Amino acid sequence: MAKAHLRPTLVYGNERQVIATLDDLSETLHITQNMSGIPTHKVKFFTDIFTDLYDSKTGPDIKDDKVEEIKAVTTSQLCEHYKLKTGKSITNRNLHNQFLNELLNNGFIDERESLIDKRQKIYFPIMEMPIKDQLADSEKIGKYGNTEPLRNFLQHNKIKVSEFCKKIPENWLELQILRLQKYNIGAKDKGTFQLIDENDDETSIPEFVKNYELSFKLASYFSEPKYSSFYNETFGSILNLDGIGVE
Repeated sequence: MAKAHLRPTLVYGNERQVIATLDDLSETLHITQNMSGIPTHKVKFFTDIFTDLYDSKTGPDIKDDKVEEIKAVTTSQLCEHYKLKTGKSITNRNLHNQFLNELLNNGFIDERESLIDKRQKIYFPIMEMPIKDQLADSEKIGKYGNTEPLRNFLQHNKIKVSEFCKKIPENWLELQILRLQKYNIGAKDKGTFQLIDENDDETSIPEFVKNYELSFKLASYFSEPKYSSFYNETFGSILNLDGIGVE
């Protein structure tokens, strides 16, 4: 909002709404997912223990005819994997206090109620760490004051896409704008629908889309989705057939 006068706006009925740009997304990710505020040993736990265990799983846990809704890890599994990787034991309470609480608060992981055991929660990553070369470049770039989009982009980690999420379409922005326009046209109290650029001039949808992703594509901010089979209580196992031949 502090930069509203530098941002494009949408005139929608009687309202004028500021449009967040990809620069805003980059800045938000840099602030909320910056690793500089988290101790190194906790980042190491996330990469070497949590992510390593999560990636080793092929799907949701199954026990006594009960199936978790998503692929995730439990505190018990993390404690076992921690001992396997480090040779040291850790209790569930210490695991929470030392690692999980801070990873949750900083947006590295999220939690959900377990369907197998209602007394516990399951955990899954919502952020993908950059590869080592990218991380090294990011740390070097962070020392400079240049705020070009490329530099900002390299300083944050990609948002982890759900494994059941389809790929973002190339024309995602145009589709969203047309959907808004359609709702406005169909509304009983329909009003003005205009896209205004940062110079306060009206612009067309194609021109707005072209300028919006001029530096980066939205897809560049997200990790590639991972596809896997999906279990549903009604239909059983459901396999994603994307890319499989018609036979």
